Amino acid sequence: MGRKAIVGMMVRMTSRERRASRAAWLIRRDIEKGGDDLRTARLKSGKTLKELGRIVGVSAATILRTERAIGPGPRPEALAIHADAVGLRARYALYPADDPIRDGPQVRLVRDFHVAIGGQASMELEHPVVTTPGSSDRRAFDALVRLPSCLCGIECYTRFHDCQAQLRAAILKQRDAQIPRLFIVVRRSRANRLAVTSAADLIRLNFPLGTRAVLSALRTGRDPGANGLVFL
Repeated sequence: MGRKAIVGMMVRMTSRERRASRAAWLIRRDIEKGGDDLRTARLKSGKTLKELGRIVGVSAATILRTERAIGPGPRPEALAIHADAVGLRARYALYPADDPIRDGPQVRLVRDFHVAIGGQASMELEHPVVTTPGSSDRRAFDALVRLPSCLCGIECYTRFHDCQAQLRAAILKQRDAQIPRLFIVVRRSRANRLAVTSAADLIRLNFPLGTRAVLSALRTGRDPGANGLVFL
């Protein structure tokens, strides 16, 4: 294996390790916050550790460990009963990552978009949403296009697995970055077209421009005048 290949492999491993460490830290933070919420709700309800333990069917010590996020944590069913007993509702859900893993198809889509708007256009990859030094916000646009009159955030999707959720996440990025334009770039496929059709109202309101209008403006360095969705 050549030196460049070895270095590339080490960089990828380091990136995976960072992502794994951050994922572990985020879930730990959520568990600790959940414990704080359970304790606050219990105190407001006036229940003691013993009283709550009898309702949940566990010891007072187990209730205390859950509130302090100590140990492996309760079974999901026990946690749901615990939460219900203090007026909360425990739910389990998974969300799209703010910093998705880049794969070959997505990299190619970003590259194809750059070619489509004219390869000489000023485009930055992986531009952070929040540029304030020391910010813990790790979200980033897939790319940022600089026009003479405005900045444009670019979000690329090879596959819409949850079209409405993905679009809303992108809209929040635009709001928090305070940039005037956002363009969604989607790989042309039957599945993606069906997903876009299912979210037609959201797209009509937030991304009124289509492929031709967006590309035509960006190729000449003009502000398209609104957000848009591009099929490539």
